[in-house]
Amino acid sequence: MVSAVFEKSSLPTALRPKQPPPAQETPPTLDELLDEGTWIAWRDMALQPQDVTDLYTDEQTRAEFIAGARLLRLDAPGKFVKPHQLVIADMINAGKETNGVLVPRRSSKTTSIAAVALGRCQLREDYQAALTLTTTAAKTSERFTADIFGPIERAYPDPTTRPVRVFKGKGSERLEWANGSRFYALTPNGDAFRSSAYDFVVVDESGEATVEQGEDLNGAIYPTFDTRPGAQVVFAGTAGDYRDGLLLWDALHNPDAGRLAYRFPDDLTEDELAAWEPSDEHPYARVRELVETSHPGVHSGLTTLETVRKRFGTLKAESFTREYGGVFGSIGEGRGVINAQRWAESGRSLDPVVPERFAMAVVPAFTQGSASIVAAWRDEQGRAHGYVLDHRRGTTWLADAAASKARQHNLPIVYDSASSTMRLEVEQMNRMSPRPRLEPQTTANVTTAAALLVREVNNGNAIHYKQPPMDDASKAAVRRSVGASAWALGRPPKNMDADISALEAWAMALRYYDDNPVREHVGPIMGN
Repeated sequence: MVSAVFEKSSLPTALRPKQPPPAQETPPTLDELLDEGTWIAWRDMALQPQDVTDLYTDEQTRAEFIAGARLLRLDAPGKFVKPHQLVIADMINAGKETNGVLVPRRSSKTTSIAAVALGRCQLREDYQAALTLTTTAAKTSERFTADIFGPIERAYPDPTTRPVRVFKGKGSERLEWANGSRFYALTPNGDAFRSSAYDFVVVDESGEATVEQGEDLNGAIYPTFDTRPGAQVVFAGTAGDYRDGLLLWDALHNPDAGRLAYRFPDDLTEDELAAWEPSDEHPYARVRELVETSHPGVHSGLTTLETVRKRFGTLKAESFTREYGGVFGSIGEGRGVINAQRWAESGRSLDPVVPERFAMAVVPAFTQGSASIVAAWRDEQGRAHGYVLDHRRGTTWLADAAASKARQHNLPIVYDSASSTMRLEVEQMNRMSPRPRLEPQTTANVTTAAALLVREVNNGNAIHYKQPPMDDASKAAVRRSVGASAWALGRPPKNMDADISALEAWAMALRYYDDNPVREHVGPIMGN
């Protein structure tokens, strides 16, 4: 039976409902979790992941997880299985060959996956499992000893009554069961897996792997499944500092994989990450809110908000958002920023009737090979519309055309004040009589605008009109780092001549439109 209690959501994190924390409920015992109704009810108490594929539970998978949980002493005094651990288990139990698990620090990720592996080994004959960490062989041995050997030996201090044999030889750490099942600790390279057969492989800290290491492990692990029907690999960890070719990133973006991700939105602005909570100095800051809505360890009591707050104060922004927010870095990459499917769905073939109220932005391409004038507005449903009013080669036409449209519609001209290619156009417009009204945008305005537009498009809340300058820009635009933790729209490194001016103009115009609503004039109240 498939029980998908969560569906992948396109809602911004802040708009998702918050479940009550499990501390408000009496935790079920391991024996009670054998009951399907109890299991699902407790699983439903978990903080909702930002991305999760189907969940599956049956009598066998519950019994296996509980057997593994007993070995790991999750029923020790003061301990209990956390609801999100059941979500992790049931995502894996849906049976996909490849699985990605992205969970912030201090959320019992490894313990949850290990419980699945140990329980399967204990209750299935000849089940072969392995764990490796992509960091170092020493770390794999250390984790296996502390997180797996340690609890088992404390739960069963007498080796003669222990249900599994423990082998601690350096480089040959493993567990063996009388039914022929084994669970190995392996070094993080392909040679450790070759010429073997496995049913379940856990590649932990897979967000730390190099591209070369990932290729080596993939090339070795998947062939070990060829004679083991139903075999699985789980790539688990926190976000890495790059994306393309990274084991964890690829697993989380594989449409055929099982996926579970607790993470911040990928399009955060520098303002949102500027402080733990909003203040007069940082009115848009919301790190605390982001942690509360995406950290299952905080939600379930494994760690505290105060602890994470201290880490926020200690770590650099990039490190904090990777380790605690699940936001992957983009070192060395030019990654498309617009979801192609969402873009196609949002296109309209007919030209729009531009409303009386809209905002207008102008952007010359970086190379000055072309320029765009774009209108932005929202309809009654709140959808963001973007329409190219003018786009031509070169830039000598831009100032006159922009000024003419500004006068025609009584609008200001929105532009990026940091753009060197816009400087000549501004100087020319400042010499005009009458001079058009200019609205220069700061770097913070530009980065906020980029995040706003990308969020609206990728969440299906935008409309465009199938114009070549806009369509071409949507395919080419990537994230361009600005400062420590912000980004703007940029050109791909392999195509620096790409014209993304239409998309940049739409973003700036939309932000300006949203931030400058029409204010109704209220006259004086006249008494009798």
